This record gives sequence, structure tokens and C-alpha cells, in this order.
Amino acid sequence: MNVNQTELSNRLIVLDRWFTYFLREFSDKMETLDKNHPINRLYNDKFKEYSSVKKQLNLLKMKSHV
Repeated sequence: MNVNQTELSNRLIVLDRWFTYFLREFSDKMETLDKNHPINRLYNDKFKEYSSVKKQLNLLKMKSHV
């Protein structure tokens, strides 16, 4: 899969918005729920996705500066 910086940047924007909404709605609940609860699992899955996209974007930026 060949992804460019714009696509990755746009994906980060979407994920940032998702986290803003999600945490506004569920942050209080997350503290009291089991780590395997669907709410916490969804958060963790999205966090992994965010980390992956951020890493890919950083790598592309480093390559473009070389």
C-alpha cells in the first residue's frame, strides 16, 4: 500500500476528532470498566491505529528530508 503524507495527515485529523468525541463521551466510564470491556478495547484499537499512522507519517517526513 502506497500512502502519501496528505492521506496520513488527513487520517490523523480524523482520528484526533474521534478521540476528542470518544473521550468526551466515555472517559469517566473507562476508568471504572474492565480493560476488556468493548469501550476500552475500542479505545485501545484506535490508539494502536493512531500510533501506526503517526509512525508512518514520521517515517515519510524523515525520508522527504533526506
